Amino acid sequence: MPKQGRIRIAPPGTKYCPRCERFKQTHEFGAGSAYCTLCTRSYWKKWNEGRYEEELKSLRESALEYYGHRCGFCGEQDDRVLTIYPFDKGVGLYRTLKALEAQGWSPDYKMVCLNCREKLKQGIIKL
Repeated sequence: MPKQGRIRIAPPGTKYCPRCERFKQTHEFGAGSAYCTLCTRSYWKKWNEGRYEEELKSLRESALEYYGHRCGFCGEQDDRVLTIYPFDKGVGLYRTLKALEAQGWSPDYKMVCLNCREKLKQGIIKL
């Protein structure tokens, strides 16, 4: 016979979170969510664990293949210090690479080493 849940009567201004099995203030829950914010964050963090890193690694490898395994300015070939330029810091590297892959790797971007990227930002060298 299936186990039946207990009826929990929440004190005024509180709500029960079935994940952490506690009564919490209603402001600790998202709009319409059955779980508290901490449990929701914890769940999504565990669910996403490793997925983002693997996809970023794959996107980065695709960019290196398309733009070449060398800096477009100084010729540095160490993949660990190469990055795509320019990328909007507000969007971040992952979204920039994802958008570039979707549009077919635009020639307006270059693979640059970290030293040359700093020089570009300071205006010492130009694209």
